[in-house]
Amino acid sequence: MRELVASTVGYTESRGDVITIRSMAFEPVLEEGTLAEPGMLAGAKLDIMQIIQLVVAALVALVLGLFVMRPILTQTPVAVAGELPAPETASSDALTGEIEDTGSDLSDGNFPALGFGDFDMPMAMGNGFGDDATIADPVDRIKKLIEERQSETVEILRSWMENEGERA
Repeated sequence: MRELVASTVGYTESRGDVITIRSMAFEPVLEEGTLAEPGMLAGAKLDIMQIIQLVVAALVALVLGLFVMRPILTQTPVAVAGELPAPETASSDALTGEIEDTGSDLSDGNFPALGFGDFDMPMAMGNGFGDDATIADPVDRIKKLIEERQSETVEILRSWMENEGERA
């Protein structure tokens, strides 16, 4: 042990250094003051974001309570309207849910189901067959249309022949 202490302190005998080693008993240090103990909230793990969320939710509930629910709850009751009277008697103009067959092919612009019976309502693009819509046969109508619009018919047929990507 002496050698350990001598090497540690830089002992030199020529200088007249003296090393004395004594064994002493350690005395315990007396505690002064009070011991620090954890407080009430030390065990609770508080998250600042959770606290902020709770505060915002409380504010929203308070605003809803003050500005939405309070006016609704403090309204004076409104008198409720009485019951509607029963219908008198069914008239002949009542809707039955049945579609009547009028025998019209609707090509003359007469739409009885829509209430346009006597009203002359031209179609937005015409009837598509010129002014003479009296031709009953659809093939004759198309022939007449082709005669009237030959250049447009040729363009349509060319586009059909050139378009090979699409097949029916």
